[in-house]
Amino acid sequence: MVQFMNAVCVLAISALLIILLSLAYYLTGDHYSNATAVSLLYDDFPAAAGQVNAIRGGLGTQQNARQGIILLSWSNLNIAAEDYTRLEWAGDGLQERTDIHFIWSTKAEPGVIRELVLTHAGSKTGHVDLSTVAYWAGTIAAVGLKAYGEQAEPVIINALELRKSIPTVRALMVQLWGDWTFFEGWNQRAAHFITGSPPNAIFPRVPAVAAWVGLSALLWAGLGLARRQPLTLLPVTIFFLAGWLTLDVHWQWHLWQQLQLTRSQFAGKSWEDKQLAAYDGKLFQLVLDIKRKLPDKPVRLFLVSADPAGTSNYFNYLRNRTRYHLLPHNVYSSLSYPPNPQQTHKEDYVLILNPIQNIRYDAAEQVLKWGKGNSLPVKPVYSSPLGMLFQVQRSS
Repeated sequence: MVQFMNAVCVLAISALLIILLSLAYYLTGDHYSNATAVSLLYDDFPAAAGQVNAIRGGLGTQQNARQGIILLSWSNLNIAAEDYTRLEWAGDGLQERTDIHFIWSTKAEPGVIRELVLTHAGSKTGHVDLSTVAYWAGTIAAVGLKAYGEQAEPVIINALELRKSIPTVRALMVQLWGDWTFFEGWNQRAAHFITGSPPNAIFPRVPAVAAWVGLSALLWAGLGLARRQPLTLLPVTIFFLAGWLTLDVHWQWHLWQQLQLTRSQFAGKSWEDKQLAAYDGKLFQLVLDIKRKLPDKPVRLFLVSADPAGTSNYFNYLRNRTRYHLLPHNVYSSLSYPPNPQQTHKEDYVLILNPIQNIRYDAAEQVLKWGKGNSLPVKPVYSSPLGMLFQVQRSS
């Protein structure tokens, strides 16, 4: 019993030491800022217009407009402006008549775009104290970059980060507690895998528990050697079980939270209402509205969407989910543009999922137009912000 109590004391001392060491580490240098920085590059920062290609060390634009073009945009950010008060960037290729602007919108004003000049031509790196910038407040919902002016050569964006300033001890303790009580909800991996910590956790759960168990074992071994006492397996077993139980308790708590969330969202609802209550409920509502416009007999439908090759997980999911909900209609989904008139019949339909570029409906001529002189005679059947349904008007 004495050995057990001593092992518990060692666990408590180890936990306190790890907390103190963590605080000391993140209160010095740029460790905290580096650990919590939000990088706004690569796959998480897709192009909204023009052409943006991944390159070694950043992103490069290959095409710009004369009056200005949004180069990059990132939505669903949802970060507190007061937490991220420093913007750092690095780029190359800016010419004499080109400026780069940082743009953002808030959750409170999703339709209002704010702008801030990052650099004038010739500058390659810089930073901005966002705490002094007007309208950088509340919850930031989306950010982006915009280039103004003529640009013949590619602009290379090597780095773009939102960073936190060094916090107080109290703020660090609050974040440590938040990291350990983090609930990620449901996502595509949550049914099989729980991360246990937010993406910018300053001390992720599993490494923290491993350090706790390891430090406890080292302290116990050091005390045993100092007292010249033989080392036994029982304390090490206690340390291991304490770490395992800590992770398991959090896992069980996480499963309970998921159960409560699922119950409140789906319990007692019909199959259709459950689909509407799901995360893609708006897409399901779109398909319901479209199916009401289609004949009861299965028809041939051409589904046009962005990224038909399936390189984007989002568009791949959107396209396949729509195709599934439209059964038993015969859906052709590997299209980025409407089919040619020679490939269609009068009873066919065309569904265009938004967002998509370079396709427009000419109401005067009653045709869909895209590319250089391509067109398809159609009649509008249904329209919503998520998609538009047309019926082909002339057979091949």
